[in-house]
Amino acid sequence: MKVLQGQHRATLWLKFVKRALAEENLGYRVDDRGGIHPLVDVEFEAQRVAVIQVLSAERYRATLEAFEGAHEALERDPPDTKEAVRDVFGAIENLFKLMAGGKSPRLASAEVKKHLPAMLDGHYTDNTARSAAGRMMDSLCDWVDGAHWYRHEQGQPDPAPPPIHLCVTIMSTGAGYLRWLAEIDKALSP
Repeated sequence: MKVLQGQHRATLWLKFVKRALAEENLGYRVDDRGGIHPLVDVEFEAQRVAVIQVLSAERYRATLEAFEGAHEALERDPPDTKEAVRDVFGAIENLFKLMAGGKSPRLASAEVKKHLPAMLDGHYTDNTARSAAGRMMDSLCDWVDGAHWYRHEQGQPDPAPPPIHLCVTIMSTGAGYLRWLAEIDKALSP
């Protein structure tokens, strides 16, 4: 009888911990034996924490909310990968609009190429860094163009969400761009 009571308590405890992790959006999951694991992997979670830290200023409140929304969508059961991609895109779009001072109506590769070069030139002082940053800007434009496939409706009755591994890649790459752009913005903003 005591064994059954212990098993029942353990089951209730695991159920509570699973619910608490999900409700608090902590990016971890509990397996059926009580082991706690990162939702994706340790690197994904470390990157998430780093982005949250860099976006901690009040200026980035909406950007951070969108970024956290992406992770909340990924943590749903089942994961909402389309919403996760849309939210990380929205986070970058919000930050980019802040950086462009309202001069850019949306995040598109043409807008990035129009507004970001002057910021990069103002931030990087040596030619090597400027050249590397220019290539990073080009890759950001490619990321924006790729994420647009999930950003807008596809004209189908059931738009296809990205597979989980593609969603994680888009989110990870987007998180890197968020950190990079926020650091540039912090350096250039009064």
